[in-house]
Amino acid sequence: MRQMRLEGGFQGRTNKLVDGCYSFWVGGVFPLLQEMLGDDESVQNPQALSDYVLICCQHERGGLIDKPSK
Repeated sequence: MRQMRLEGGFQGRTNKLVDGCYSFWVGGVFPLLQEMLGDDESVQNPQALSDYVLICCQHERGGLIDKPSK
């Protein structure tokens, strides 16, 4: 429920901006849970999350940034 529709990333708390690090680490848990539970249906949108992390949260010199404007 914390994955934002517009950005595609996750926010840690209500009324907070989407966070690149939080999106990376929390988003990485879902494929593991799906594999362990043998569930084919995803509870999150993996394409939107991937787009957010790869397009909005990469620093020009490498690594991730917290928020696109930071």
